[in-house]
Amino acid sequence: MPKFGEWQPEAAAPTNAAVLIHVEDWEHYGYGVCRAIKVDMGTGVRWHACAWGIGRDVPMERVKWWMPLPEPPKKESHA
Repeated sequence: MPKFGEWQPEAAAPTNAAVLIHVEDWEHYGYGVCRAIKVDMGTGVRWHACAWGIGRDVPMERVKWWMPLPEPPKKESHA
């Protein structure tokens, strides 16, 4: 699996896993980068945004790149 910070071609994106995508011509939404899931629910594969456009499908032809999400922050120990 690629690491956070390494953009990959859309065709290589995993299905049913949250990742970051770049959406061409959607720069008004945070530079065109958002968290999304490539879903296949038996009616065809599509990108489903799950950040600024909750519940919004993203046009497949506009998604060219994806990368894994970063690791979450480590829990601080309170000793």
